[in-house]
Amino acid sequence: MCGWRGFAVVVVGVAFAGMACAAEVPSGVGAAAFARWGMDARPSAMGGAFVAIAEGSPTTYYNPAGLGMNVLRQVGGMYTAPYGADFGVSLQYANIVGSLALQSPSRTALRGSVGLGFTWVGQTIDGITLYDDEGMPSVVSAYSSLFLGSVGIALPGAEGIWIGASV
Repeated sequence: MCGWRGFAVVVVGVAFAGMACAAEVPSGVGAAAFARWGMDARPSAMGGAFVAIAEGSPTTYYNPAGLGMNVLRQVGGMYTAPYGADFGVSLQYANIVGSLALQSPSRTALRGSVGLGFTWVGQTIDGITLYDDEGMPSVVSAYSSLFLGSVGIALPGAEGIWIGASV
């Protein structure tokens, strides 16, 4: 029993240390900061509550564990200019999800599905004015991409519990 308590203390300590490190980085700063924007219309309209539902194609981005519940093959995408068309910033998003049914020979050990998903998120910024040491302006553009591979599966022996990961 003492071993589990020590393990739990270590897990909680690592979790709190990770949250403390993440809290030091202000929103909108760092690599792939554009990925903090909402993807897809429904999750964006739900204000972050979509993580609990985790269904459909946006699941790869919000909660990959929900892929294990998905029985459909879906393709999703989005294009938006969050600051208006004249500002020169655009966000693109595309994904595909599907599942493979699982059935063990005993019909009790492993049932459900393995969900797989692939997501691409990109941001384009046009018309960035930069000034050199002499004060001469030049206009450049920037583009960033993020690729996610995700998997979700029902936890064997625990009805209603799914696990998932994105890389």
